[in-house]
Amino acid sequence: MRLSHNIGSIERYLDDFCVVMIGIQEGYSLPRIAHNTKLSEKLVLEYAELYHQHNQNPECQSALSRLSERLAILLKKEEIAILGAGGVR
Repeated sequence: MRLSHNIGSIERYLDDFCVVMIGIQEGYSLPRIAHNTKLSEKLVLEYAELYHQHNQNPECQSALSRLSERLAILLKKEEIAILGAGGVR
């Protein structure tokens, strides 16, 4: 079976996973993460299960760390975009 996902979709999946992962690490409940991110509770649960499944695996730590770094970069870009648009910090 071949899935057709463009790069933009894949990046959005990664970004959404990153946000859910950080929400879990910060201690937010899954319903709260879903509400704050406007993702469905079902999708947040799926991402949470993936995170918990791989979080304790030493082989996955490098990849999870890179995803955390990805989120930090995204947040910085968003902050820059907001400030560039005349937003108030």
